[in-house]
Amino acid sequence: MVPGAHSDPDIARNFVKEILRIDEDRVAVLLNCIHPLVVFTTEHELNGAPNFVDHAGLAESFADFPEYTVLTRDTLQQSVSPAMLTSLAPSEIEQCEYWKPTRLGDIILNYWD
Repeated sequence: MVPGAHSDPDIARNFVKEILRIDEDRVAVLLNCIHPLVVFTTEHELNGAPNFVDHAGLAESFADFPEYTVLTRDTLQQSVSPAMLTSLAPSEIEQCEYWKPTRLGDIILNYWD
């Protein structure tokens, strides 16, 4: 289980999730609750670290909603650096120091208390 993850998916998460069936695939669409950031993962993301994926068709659908930013797998997989934390609030930095996320996506989407 991911550090900070809970067995109850509604506890302490900072995102909403919807599972979409596209042909034979199931893709999870996750939206950060604070910032209009959209992420795509494989459905099993609750069982461990999210498996970030790119989905061109879904990303294109969000083009009609310019207030949302669809993040790519490459962006989400970036290693966390101290420079990335400078724009966070002190409480968010404290959470990062405690949970020690390794990828940017783990900061954007999390189950931290």
